[in-house]
Amino acid sequence: MSSTRVEGPPQFGTSGLFQILLRKASVSDMDQPAGYLHWSFILISWPNLILIGLMVVLFALALVLPFPGHGSPPEKEKTV
Repeated sequence: MSSTRVEGPPQFGTSGLFQILLRKASVSDMDQPAGYLHWSFILISWPNLILIGLMVVLFALALVLPFPGHGSPPEKEKTV
């Protein structure tokens, strides 16, 4: 009886080729520490800074863009 030795994490039903493609498609290595912006007393990781920037942009868009369906009221409601 030969024993087979499996190294690495269990694959849970995904093929080895699929896992290799997922690793190559990732934007950055997730097992490495994130880079940091150090500016005077501010120390923040780049992913957190990007996320905060996106939230500020989304908030600004929510203030500027009109709500759907909130146009000018019809003429018959203006006469009241």
